[in-house]
Amino acid sequence: EKPMDYILFWKIAVGTLCVFSLILFWNHRLKIAVKRQTADIKIKEERFRSMMEQSPLPIAIYSPEGFITQVNPAWFELWSIPKEALPEIFAKYNILEDQQVVDLGIMPLIKRAFSGEVINLPPIKYDTGKTLRDHDISAPKLKKPWFEGHFYPVKSSEGEVLYIVAMYEE
Repeated sequence: EKPMDYILFWKIAVGTLCVFSLILFWNHRLKIAVKRQTADIKIKEERFRSMMEQSPLPIAIYSPEGFITQVNPAWFELWSIPKEALPEIFAKYNILEDQQVVDLGIMPLIKRAFSGEVINLPPIKYDTGKTLRDHDISAPKLKKPWFEGHFYPVKSSEGEVLYIVAMYEE
């Protein structure tokens, strides 16, 4: 009876060793796959960041709720807004509540963009200083640029609007 226990012990030991080896093998393969995916994501992030930062066109990205979440350097030049004011603008400004957008008659177009359509704004003159004053955001004397805007939604695979990209031409 003892030789049977001894054989059973070795069968269990060898089986356990095989399972452990397979786990190590698949763990190694998984680590390699994760490393590749991480490298791919970093490349894509760098590409996006470079496109945003180096674009000669002013770009703003809006949340579906209407708040600005990201801008590029050309955006600062168009609006002549100091970078120090950006956190306050991100917190307070909402394009869907902008009275000047209503007064200029472009709110229906903006709402269409936030509903999922691609829209092009006609040439308009916008008083940046007025909007900042309306939101109690202090800034030095700002220009009133003429510009055209192009808004397009970025959607999930299910068609949900994730964010809205606005590109401006002065």
